[in-house]
Amino acid sequence: FRVEHLLPAISVGLLVFVVWVAFETHFADRWPSVQRLYFLVGHLPPWKIVEPSGDTPYAPNVCGWFLTTIRILGSGLVIAVIEEMFWRGFIYRFLIDKNFLSVDLGKCNALMFLFVVVAFGLEHQRWIAGIVAGYAYGRLLIQTRNIWAACVAHGVSNLLLGLYVVWTGKYEFWE
Repeated sequence: FRVEHLLPAISVGLLVFVVWVAFETHFADRWPSVQRLYFLVGHLPPWKIVEPSGDTPYAPNVCGWFLTTIRILGSGLVIAVIEEMFWRGFIYRFLIDKNFLSVDLGKCNALMFLFVVVAFGLEHQRWIAGIVAGYAYGRLLIQTRNIWAACVAHGVSNLLLGLYVVWTGKYEFWE
């Protein structure tokens, strides 16, 4: 990791966090038609059925602060790194060339980039936000040529989301 990539990585991570939660805040109530459209098609992939849930097992009053803290840190420090290494460090470059280690991290192949962005987005429950995140992390990787910049950005997004979930009690972001 290079220190000059820290500010862009944090900025991208913050931006992705804002996009991730924006449509589900009271701020978005100002645009009801946009918010309705988001909940109709952008919140969950059409093929995903969500069972209504009562109490969440993720709340600190259910599982304890230790496990909640592990969940937040694991999401920001482990999951973010694993996803970035897999999607952008491996899959993106493997789709360009089977000898993926020979592919420069700054190489931009529009078709493969788009494929990975969409696949990354569809992996997430909030798939439109996932596509935006995949695009942002991917552009950061290509611009910095540094997988760790994308990992930091993703980690910042996940850590902020975890803190937001616990602060607001919106555990549906974790389901």
